[in-house]
Amino acid sequence: MNIEDARITLRPRTAAEVFDLALLVTTQGMAGVCARLGLLVLAPMAAVGLFLRYGAEATWMTVMLATWLYASWAQGLFTIAAGRWLLSTERPTVRSVLRAARGQGWRWLGTWLRSRLRYTPIILWAIWAAGTEPPFIGARADVEIVGPLIFVGLFAAMLVLPAHHHTLFLNEAATLERASASTAVRRSRDFARALSSRSWSATLMLVAAWAALLGLTEGVMRFAVESVLQTGFVAPSPFEAGGSPYLAIGMLVATPVLAVTRFLFYIDGRTRVDGWDVQVQFMARAAVYERRARALGHEGVA
Repeated sequence: MNIEDARITLRPRTAAEVFDLALLVTTQGMAGVCARLGLLVLAPMAAVGLFLRYGAEATWMTVMLATWLYASWAQGLFTIAAGRWLLSTERPTVRSVLRAARGQGWRWLGTWLRSRLRYTPIILWAIWAAGTEPPFIGARADVEIVGPLIFVGLFAAMLVLPAHHHTLFLNEAATLERASASTAVRRSRDFARALSSRSWSATLMLVAAWAALLGLTEGVMRFAVESVLQTGFVAPSPFEAGGSPYLAIGMLVATPVLAVTRFLFYIDGRTRVDGWDVQVQFMARAAVYERRARALGHEGVA
């Protein structure tokens, strides 16, 4: 990381400013690499999810769990791309991102697996829910009540679960700082604690953004496929079936946005804790003085 080559101004930002900048970076600055990386890495998972449901006849909860686990792993690739685009002068390509990921593949895989162990309560709940049929209790009339409670409970658990808070900057610690599995988890936890309430604001923003992107993708794709194109395909309601093809695709669509948002929160945190903005100013002044001294030296020789 070369903070003096950062493409953005290093300064403290509010959570809303961070998310606004993340959308700008994802849809404009990094749109090309995000689209190509998404087609190569995320699109196959969408096909796998559809096969699990309509080929292997797995429940939608199983598909959603598998998609969530895969998307959480794939965020590491977009973190590498964001780091190279935001904190260097190079423009990352899919090949350079995959090459960097391959160089630290086993370390990142071990870090990811170690972090997922901290989500055991959510994963066990999802596995249990995947093996049952909604509405879980009572008659079919209870679907409209139980379905929303399941999703609200999931997002609430992610907000208050210490594991989600402590592994907030795990991707950055593992892929950018090149820390081992145990060290990456410890660095992410210590950094989140150093940010204090700021890290909780980041957690809230990320969960809210994830929920909004899922809902937006679900609504737009359902309207386009079932109303505009009138294909005849009617997907189940996620509140009744525990998921839908549009919701699974939404998890994948949200992956690059969440990765870039998290990385910008990481930059914001390092700016607040380590004074990156001050360091950049000193580097800029030192470069000016060095150029002046070199110019005076050449004049003296002449």
